[in-house]
Amino acid sequence: MKKTPRSQLITSFELEPVDGQPVADYQPGQYLAIWLKPEGFEYQEIRQYSLTRKADGKGYRIAVKREEGGQVSSWLHNHASEGDVVYLAAPAGDFFLNVKPQTPVTLLSGGVGQTPMLAMLDALAKSGHQGQVNWFHAAENGDVHAFADEVKALGAALPAFTSHVWYRTPTEADRQAGRFDSEGLMDLAAVADNIRDPQMQYYLCGPVAFMQFAAKQLVELGINKDNIHYECFGPHKVL
Repeated sequence: MKKTPRSQLITSFELEPVDGQPVADYQPGQYLAIWLKPEGFEYQEIRQYSLTRKADGKGYRIAVKREEGGQVSSWLHNHASEGDVVYLAAPAGDFFLNVKPQTPVTLLSGGVGQTPMLAMLDALAKSGHQGQVNWFHAAENGDVHAFADEVKALGAALPAFTSHVWYRTPTEADRQAGRFDSEGLMDLAAVADNIRDPQMQYYLCGPVAFMQFAAKQLVELGINKDNIHYECFGPHKVL
C-alpha cells in the first residue's frame, strides 16, 4: 500500500497484490470493495471506493475522503501505512465509460465524486481519444480540491480538452493562484457552447443534491436524457 495525501480531505492509496500476480481488469468508472478489521474494530467493515486510473494489470488506485465519524475512512487516513495488507473484492459496477474514439464526452463531478471521472479521463488520454472532452468540477475551495495537477496533465494529452472548475467558497490564496474558473455553484449555462453536440455523452458523479442540480441543468439545456449517465455517492436516486 502506498499512501499519498491529495488535499486536506482526500488521500489516494495504491494497492498491489502481495503475490505479485496480475490483478483483475476493470472498466474506467468501476469501483472495488475493501475489507478491513484492524485492531479496535468490533466487526469486519466493507466499503466501496472508485478506481481512479485506467487499468494496468499491476495494481489499483483508490482515493478516499476522510468523513467525519467515518470509521473506515478515518482508519485509512490516520492509521494505514505503507506495507499494510488489506483484502479486496474484484472490481464491479455498471457505471463506466463506454464511448467510441470520436465520441464527445463531458465529465461532471462534485467533490470526491471526481474519483471515477479520473479513471475515465486517464483512459481517454491514454487511448488517444479524438473527440472533445470536457472536465467540469465543483469543489468547496482549493484546500479540498484534489488531483488538479493530474487533471491538467491528462488534459494536455488530449487534442480537444476543456476544463472548468467552480469553487463555492474560494480562499484568498485560491484567488491569487488562479486555481478556479468561477465562484459559486456549478452553472452549466456558462459553458453551454461546449456541451451542445447531440452526440455528446455526459457522465456525472457526486452527492445526490449535486447530481440532481447538475442533471436538471443539462435537461434544461436540451440534453437528451439517454445521453446522461450517472452514479450517486450516497443513497441511489433516479435523477
